[in-house]
Amino acid sequence: DTKVLLTAGTVEASADLKVGDDLSLTSDSAVMNFGAGNDVTFTHDGGTGMDVVAAGAYDMTAGAASTWKTTAGDLTVKSAADLVMQAQNGDVMFADGTTNFLKLAADSNDAVWQMQQDSKHHIFKNYDGSEVLKVHHGGHVVIDQHNGSNKGLYLGSTLVTATAAEINYSDLTTLGSSEAS
Repeated sequence: DTKVLLTAGTVEASADLKVGDDLSLTSDSAVMNFGAGNDVTFTHDGGTGMDVVAAGAYDMTAGAASTWKTTAGDLTVKSAADLVMQAQNGDVMFADGTTNFLKLAADSNDAVWQMQQDSKHHIFKNYDGSEVLKVHHGGHVVIDQHNGSNKGLYLGSTLVTATAAEINYSDLTTLGSSEAS
C-alpha cells in the first residue's frame, strides 16, 4: 500500500515527521532549520558545499573511530577563543598522508614531543623559512644564527660569547692564559 503526498506549497506536521528513505532538498541554497528560533541551520551554499551554523554549542560525537577529511583543499579549523584538542590516551599524531611524523604525548603530566620517523630532526624556523634551531636525531643541537655578540645561545640571561673552538679548547696550560681568551 503506497501513499503519495504531492503538494506545490508548504507541508506542515505538528508532531514528528518520519522519512523511511532519502530526504532530498532539491533547490540550490536549501536550508534545514532546527530549534524553535531556527538557531541551528544546515544551508546548501548554492554550489557543492554546505554551511552549518549554530547559535550555541555544536558538538559532534561518534561511537567509533572516525575521520574528518576533505577530498580537495585545506581543512581549516577556526576558534574565537582557544583551540583545545583532547585525547583520552594523551597522544596527538601528525601525519603527512598516512605516514605519522610527529607525536605529542602526555607522560605523567610531562609534555613529550616525539619524532615518528628514524633519522629525522626537529627543525625550528623563522616566519621567513630561515632555520633557527635544529635538534638532530643523534642528540646534538645546532643553533644556526649564533654569532656570540647579540644572538644565539643564552645560558640563563647571559649570551654565550665563546666560539665553538673556544668551548672545545682542550689545552689546559693555555686555557687560563690570555692566549685562550
